[in-house]
Amino acid sequence: MKRIFEINKNCTLIEAVSENIAELGKPAIRLLMKAGEARVNGRKQTADCMLKTGDNVSIFMPQRFEAIKTPKVVFVDENILIMDKPAGFDVENNLLSFVKKTYPLALAVHRLDRLTSGLVVFVLNQPAFAALSAAFKQRGLSKVYYAKVNGRVTKQGVYTAYLTKEADKGEVKIFDTAKTNSKKIETQIEIIKAEKDSSILKVGLLTGRTHQIRAHLAHLGHPVFGDNKYGEDAKTGYKDRQYALCAAEISFIALKAPLEYLNGKTFYSTIKILD
Repeated sequence: MKRIFEINKNCTLIEAVSENIAELGKPAIRLLMKAGEARVNGRKQTADCMLKTGDNVSIFMPQRFEAIKTPKVVFVDENILIMDKPAGFDVENNLLSFVKKTYPLALAVHRLDRLTSGLVVFVLNQPAFAALSAAFKQRGLSKVYYAKVNGRVTKQGVYTAYLTKEADKGEVKIFDTAKTNSKKIETQIEIIKAEKDSSILKVGLLTGRTHQIRAHLAHLGHPVFGDNKYGEDAKTGYKDRQYALCAAEISFIALKAPLEYLNGKTFYSTIKILD
């Protein structure tokens, strides 16, 4: 299958492809780039090639890419849109571009790591944006994740630790005791299945900090499978992998107008990463 489109602004080739074929996600797009399947004005180009308005881009998509998972609508009304995001989609870039093709007024309210799958909520108007933003800050909703981790987990319950950000490295550090500029975190863990070398966990966030689940589980000695930053997989140097982590449920508890009608409702991801 071949996709052809014209550039309407100055940008890199990978930025253009991400916007125009957003359903692929960046991992698949990078594979297309490496395979030389992208041409600009008839000539093969690299991902970082600069394009200008009026350039013509053609992408040949081999059959193996046709089965790539695409985001699915879980719920939509006049105020909000809940999408089920496969791993590989960046919320603020290619997923939002994908959503805006159908819902041009959509705004992202929260983030989900690119290599994490699961539910992402968008709003479709400013009153809904204000209400949902407040709910995230005031714990007016709850989210449940499922994770497959290294090692056999033997204890469940609420784990407490302290988190500091290392902005220059784009990562966080976890400590058992408070440190300068640290923030307290609480992570609730329920064991779904525990085997000799791996466990499947149901994880709840009592606090919501950057990379909290991945970093906290790694600190406990049970990094998420596929985590190339905090887990054992970091040693391999591989990138564009899928974390065995899914934002599986979102429940609305104390939303204010105009979203109060959603209180008491729970929505579920259909993505199965732990089979």
